[in-house]
Amino acid sequence: MLIDGFEHRPAFGQPYNPKHYVNFIEQAGFATNREILSGYINEATDFPDRIHELSALVQKRRGLHVAHYHTHKDLQALLPHFYEKNL
Repeated sequence: MLIDGFEHRPAFGQPYNPKHYVNFIEQAGFATNREILSGYINEATDFPDRIHELSALVQKRRGLHVAHYHTHKDLQALLPHFYEKNL
């Protein structure tokens, strides 16, 4: 559970609970087992060449590709495909 960094917006895929939950959990006798750090990246983030090489390899092996969407309308066009797969 998040115990610090409430001044930042939630990171994708990370639990984000209200700050007062920390007190509830500690009062119940729980303690830290391990810590996980989270952060943000954007299109300006510079990755090492090895990351790009691994990405290309995984994409090739799995038949994947990175799609780029520039507008909300572009994303909305995908919705029917998700509904078809989940029916």
